[in-house]
Amino acid sequence: MSAVLRKALLLAIVLVAVLAAPAAAKPFHMTLKEGPFELGPYSVRLGGGGDIRTPRMNGFITHMQADVVDVRTGKVVPIQRIMLHHIVFSNLGSSAKRKGQAFYGDGEERARMDLPRGYGYPIERADKWGFVWMLMNHRDRLDRVYVRYRMTLDRNPRLHPVVPVAWDTSHGRQGLVFDVPGGGAPRSVDQRSTSHPSPVSGRIVAGLGHVHGGAKSLTLSEPTCGNRRIYVSRPTWGLPGHPFYHVRPSCTSRGRST
Repeated sequence: MSAVLRKALLLAIVLVAVLAAPAAAKPFHMTLKEGPFELGPYSVRLGGGGDIRTPRMNGFITHMQADVVDVRTGKVVPIQRIMLHHIVFSNLGSSAKRKGQAFYGDGEERARMDLPRGYGYPIERADKWGFVWMLMNHRDRLDRVYVRYRMTLDRNPRLHPVVPVAWDTSHGRQGLVFDVPGGGAPRSVDQRSTSHPSPVSGRIVAGLGHVHGGAKSLTLSEPTCGNRRIYVSRPTWGLPGHPFYHVRPSCTSRGRST
């Protein structure tokens, strides 16, 4: 990252449900992957796709996580080798029923979607998914990896459906990143915001966010109710020995916010 222009990303996804409907879960697991993706030495690659693999079923997702894995062994790749900087999955719906919902996202902190018991994100067999991602090669050699995503799925019709609501302060830029201008006075702050009308009135049952090192906070507020703060997420920092601070090439400090 340049000293003058720092790349930044701010993303929040909130899952909302109207009423709880606890049910006896009968889950099963599924693992899918996309790729392989090739990266040159010390390179950064932005990518994505609008027709990735899906569970192809009617039901619910109750858990989801994403990782980068080796093309030969299938084992998770350490960040000293390849880092999945961020990834966002969207449900594009079907040709008959469009959705366009960002329903799960993750940064290098490996955040997971874990919905409370009794809730699930509804999916349909005909749904098409897309995703955007950023990969960073931290070694001086060509490398190839898969992006793997694992889900816990449930066909129990008694699960209460959640509705994802996402905010993206890059306003749809490629890779969901934006530039923070440098050269300001000490303690200068670059503040970005975006608003999104909630499609439902209900209870927030889960949420996640991602900001880069140097960020102060991520705040979710309600403008129509005195601009009250619903949630504030502040980055936490690793100890000096954390692997995030010992990758090559050297870059700015990293934080995380979940």
